[in-house]
Amino acid sequence: MKKKVLVLVNHLFLDNAGTEYLYYSETLSKNFLFNNKTKIKLVNSNSDELDEKKINLEKIKKYKRLFYKDLLLILESILKKKFIERFWNILLGPWFHHSLEVFYNRYYSIKYIVSKYNIDEVIIYKSISVKDFAKKNTLQFFLNLNSPVFNAYVYQSICTSINVKFRIYDSSFNSLFVKKNFFFKKFYNKFIFLIITIILKNKKILIVDTYFSKIKELILNINLRTVPILFFRDFFEDYNSYKFYYCIREKIIKKYTTHDNEELKCIKTLLVKSFPRSLLENFNYFSRKILKYKVVNKIKYIITAQNFDTNEYFKYFAAYSVLNNCKIFYIQHGNQDGTNKFDLYENPAETSDVFFTWGWKIRDNNKILFNVKVSGQERNHLNKKLGTNLIFFLSQQPIRRNFFDVKNIYYKQHFNEFIFIENISKNILKSTIIKEHPFNLSYESDDKSILESKIKKINHDIKICGLYDLKKTLKKVKISIYSYDSTGFYEHLSLNKPVIAFWADCFDDLREEAIIYYKSLFEANIIFSNPVDAANHINKHWNNINDWWFSFKTQKAVNYFISKYSIYENKPISIFKDKLLDLIK
Repeated sequence: MKKKVLVLVNHLFLDNAGTEYLYYSETLSKNFLFNNKTKIKLVNSNSDELDEKKINLEKIKKYKRLFYKDLLLILESILKKKFIERFWNILLGPWFHHSLEVFYNRYYSIKYIVSKYNIDEVIIYKSISVKDFAKKNTLQFFLNLNSPVFNAYVYQSICTSINVKFRIYDSSFNSLFVKKNFFFKKFYNKFIFLIITIILKNKKILIVDTYFSKIKELILNINLRTVPILFFRDFFEDYNSYKFYYCIREKIIKKYTTHDNEELKCIKTLLVKSFPRSLLENFNYFSRKILKYKVVNKIKYIITAQNFDTNEYFKYFAAYSVLNNCKIFYIQHGNQDGTNKFDLYENPAETSDVFFTWGWKIRDNNKILFNVKVSGQERNHLNKKLGTNLIFFLSQQPIRRNFFDVKNIYYKQHFNEFIFIENISKNILKSTIIKEHPFNLSYESDDKSILESKIKKINHDIKICGLYDLKKTLKKVKISIYSYDSTGFYEHLSLNKPVIAFWADCFDDLREEAIIYYKSLFEANIIFSNPVDAANHINKHWNNINDWWFSFKTQKAVNYFISKYSIYENKPISIFKDKLLDLIK
């Protein structure tokens, strides 16, 4: 019988008489997977299948409740500090909720594959030290979730836990993502910090990064008679002397994993070892920094979009402000909130006093607002002249932060994107522009050149849009295409711009109450479940896009959908100001 080896690295191993190599698609890069001419045997964990997602959904919900409360009790005893749970939710929530899903996914997937395929050995990258595994802050933790060697540490721990042999494959690539700060930037940040500190000491309302345009945000601040702060950096990011105490983490692990089985022990140990140093060993230091400048004494209201998950300074600032009875108003900034039943990250909604949505209401603290990103912009209308181009927005390489496998889903989307292009008529391809997601270009350095090569094989007339010429390109667009359920798709609907989207299993991930709204788009041929149908629809209506888009059926579906999930408001600042004044009287 052949020895079965599971490969978790981007390297080709040839089968021989005694060994069969199996490749886990979740750990492979897109370029390795799609450009490897040798046929390889792929395996997956099945965790992205609907039935498995439902089972694991309930399991991870249970773990979140139990693990979090136990961890807080131990943490407070170690730090000799006691705070209300909301304080810890603001500070630790972003790291804890994502790290639990990450380590649960890794453990479940490897154990499943090893068992199903009778794996004898696993090949992983050379790992990092426990100190390097504990990132200096939450941002570094998130940036490394796709890092091969960060995950190698995880896989090595899991292989040890489930008692399967592993072998190290040593690669010379740069293994960890580290955000660098240059000297001039540090000096500039210190100057900005002093200015903001002075402003905050005398400020009752902080309005920052609301996802309104900077001009609209400035007008909102003026209307509320408060000094504007247009940028709120993480001023703790420049701190270099992050302490790390191995003995403290071992002490927490010992208390945290008592009487646990191997699965729970492994996941909890990884949780503690991944604890950002900014939130554990350096907690007292940063707390003193915040309290020293007395910036949390007068702030009564913080109004922002939910994009401060990785901003350590803001989280400390907000957490200590809450202890002084400050209220936090968060504004929705992405389309998954309120629609996706498998997106478990709800920390912004759970920690805020008011969570403004684009039209839906699930929690008691939800208040209906509108889509802040596009409200106030000029809407499309029947008499407005359309452009001549088709622009196709490609999907983003996913960050592996969920409790289920995500890359397999992405690779299917990527494959379907090319099927869509291949089924578009040649005369339309002459006017087609491809927009690669900027994350993909930064994640795999040769992504753009490989994409260009693939596109040119289909049709030399297709153009690829760069990051900086997008605004100019959008002015010439007749219709936009998305291959995934995107925030940009919602924005087009809000602005009544012709758009279609396609992705497999359109309704599987939706909350029950959202399905009827998505079905209205499906029945109006705005959403499709496969790329061929989407391409055929474009081919059919290319010469009369407005006739289809402004038909009664299409407009009814658009208006029905945005009334719940992406409301448009013509006078956003005036309306939002009135809503705020009602809340802060």
